[in-house]
Amino acid sequence: MPINNFMVATEPLGDALASEIIRDNQAVVDTRFVVNYFHLSDDQRLIFGGGENYTRFFPKDIRAVVRKRLLAIYPSTC
Repeated sequence: MPINNFMVATEPLGDALASEIIRDNQAVVDTRFVVNYFHLSDDQRLIFGGGENYTRFFPKDIRAVVRKRLLAIYPSTC
């Protein structure tokens, strides 16, 4: 059974917002059935994974699918 999980990256957030979002530069994952997971890149982008489907096809707009989940957790990132 195919399972696809999708990721996006923000523009660089800057040190202040990046440290407000994730203290101590930790990788984070939640415990939802369809998990969200995220971490900061070296240039302070938030790399965010969330949303999935169970088909061999991809959504027409992966960014929109993942962005909705990202904004539900971190509205200040976009």
